[in-house]
Amino acid sequence: MPQDTRDVKPDARSRRREERRTEMVSAAVEAIREHGPGVAVAQIAAAAGITKPVLYRHFADRADLQRAVSEHAADMLMQRIYPVLAIDAEPIEHVAAVVDAYLGM
Repeated sequence: MPQDTRDVKPDARSRRREERRTEMVSAAVEAIREHGPGVAVAQIAAAAGITKPVLYRHFADRADLQRAVSEHAADMLMQRIYPVLAIDAEPIEHVAAVVDAYLGM
């Protein structure tokens, strides 16, 4: 049964909205993996199990969704690169390790 949003505090509502947005970005990443970079918004919505209008309640437009996906990809890349930079190694080894981490994405 749907929860009455009048009883939900604004911070809980905004936290849930952010969680939904994150879920949609993850679905977009999966849709991109499956359909390639030219994926349609309808395919992204389908991957998220929602409709396009629901998707657009969370993203202003396609560019906003693309920006969120790009930020997610950058975060994933940095999670791979930071540990590599923390090792004690020669600069050339760091460069090779960073390139490997990037290509591993």
